[in-house]
Amino acid sequence: MASTISFIQANLQHSIAASRIFTRTVGVKGIDVALIQEPWYRGGCIRGLNIPGFSLFSVNGIDRPRACILMRNETAWMLPEFSCRDLVAVLIKYNEEGVERRLVVCSAYLPYDSEDPPPSKELEDLVRHCEKENLYLVVGCDSNAHHSVWGSTNCNGRGEAVMEFLNTTNLEILNRGNEPTFCSGGRSEVIDITLGSLRLLESIIGWEVSSEPSLSDHRHILFTLRGSVPVRLIRNPRGTNWGPFKEDLRDRLGRGPEMDMKSEAGLGLAIHWVQQALVLAYENNCPLRPVKMGRQSLKWTTELESLRREVRRLFNACRSNKNPHSWDLYREAQRNYRKEVRKASKNAWRAFCSSIDDLPRSAKLHRALSRDPKIKLGSLVAPTGRHTQSEGETLELLHTTHFPNSGVTQEVAAPVAAHPTRHPDWRLATRLVTYRRVEWATDSFAPYKSPGVDGIFPALLQQAREVVIPYLVRIFCACLATGYVPAIWRQVKVVFIPKTGRNTYSGPRDYRLISFILFLLKTMERLVDRYLREEALAIVPLHPNQHAYQAGKLVETVLHQLVAWVEKALDQQEIALGAFLDIEGAFNNTC
Repeated sequence: MASTISFIQANLQHSIAASRIFTRTVGVKGIDVALIQEPWYRGGCIRGLNIPGFSLFSVNGIDRPRACILMRNETAWMLPEFSCRDLVAVLIKYNEEGVERRLVVCSAYLPYDSEDPPPSKELEDLVRHCEKENLYLVVGCDSNAHHSVWGSTNCNGRGEAVMEFLNTTNLEILNRGNEPTFCSGGRSEVIDITLGSLRLLESIIGWEVSSEPSLSDHRHILFTLRGSVPVRLIRNPRGTNWGPFKEDLRDRLGRGPEMDMKSEAGLGLAIHWVQQALVLAYENNCPLRPVKMGRQSLKWTTELESLRREVRRLFNACRSNKNPHSWDLYREAQRNYRKEVRKASKNAWRAFCSSIDDLPRSAKLHRALSRDPKIKLGSLVAPTGRHTQSEGETLELLHTTHFPNSGVTQEVAAPVAAHPTRHPDWRLATRLVTYRRVEWATDSFAPYKSPGVDGIFPALLQQAREVVIPYLVRIFCACLATGYVPAIWRQVKVVFIPKTGRNTYSGPRDYRLISFILFLLKTMERLVDRYLREEALAIVPLHPNQHAYQAGKLVETVLHQLVAWVEKALDQQEIALGAFLDIEGAFNNTC
């Protein structure tokens, strides 16, 4: 577990180059939480902050958001009732000396052209909520206000309004010294402030204004919170040591019990043993590793490093001699630095796109570009208008919405009893399930598709085919001959993903579910599907107007046929009568 939680506070001024430098800083400094104001926004989406291992939190359905939060805490929970275009609040949990703490982190932008004095109503409501619920609070804020208390050179009305508000709360200003956070046109000022609960004063350390060029008029602010968050560990399937995996699997299966495939108990034991052997062999030969956080968003060349050092040198010279000519030199160097960063970013993107030379990789890129990273499943609005307050409440709401009239149980449903087997059943099963057919079925899957609840993915079957397929042949034959589907195969992992084209994602029906069926069951399903297509349907084919389950026919063909019928009726001055039926939750509410 990490011993501290690293924060960065940054205003990116909607800049591409500033976003590139920011993502590099996140990777180099090992940042855990980023409080961001004025992110780069283009094409209806926040851009430039898609860092592997991090989650981006922002309000959906608004134009040009001016606040967002980037973090790699797996237990983060957005608070939509306190979030808006200029404020985002996220609840996280961390450990401090063995005690679990609940902390709300907030990124706030207080617009300088607001008719009302700061702070905003959303920020006031958030502060009162944290005090009421006894939650720790950290706020990274672009206040657009001046006050000598946080190091500004003067005080103005906005600064006085902020101070009056802070005097009524338990928040403390975490800024240290009078190092400028905003530098533009020879003008330096402290307008970016960090606020924290009084109880966090001893836990927050190392607050400083970074001396690194940010390519924004606002400089980066860094600080650290004492505490620990779990380090996420994963297994990378592509890094599996396949040679020892096969030997380990062969040894485990060889030490298994005698398998009686003609009884339900024996068949269940055989399936459990094979699945357990596959998973344990994989875990032994693919160790857990920490997730690599951050990334280099562009190739950092010696030219860029030289420009970075020059900008930093000129900025320090400007602060020391106060010469207007020095500021001109600094701005010119900063423009050149920004230009080269954008150029390097474009060259890296072009090189990446040029390397894509096949359809699967281009389709993967298209999905990545069309995905909105800020859409995260969190607090949802129930039909009563109340926001869910925890993961449990959100899951319960999704369950009642997508699985109506169903209950929650800790017990696995009793399996349907296998019917008495006959010799023709075994004869058909052995003709349908052979070594070559099982090998074909396993090879038909992409190697690293997401597994079901058992953790078995196709590559495990493909890499050890000569070891595991003989066992699968016996198991599949017994299942088909007896008509028995083991209870363990009927467990399905369900994931909720956002529906495309929605303006907001605040309700349970803004998400749809996908199911991850176990690959052993899907392999047997493909064997049956092949038999139906090659033998059963060859004798009794489907009706020509049936567009499902026929090669060369799909939704587009049936729509084309329907439009052709309608156009023909209109051309012949006839009446085209159609009946269209849409069943809400068809897959959930019908058999």
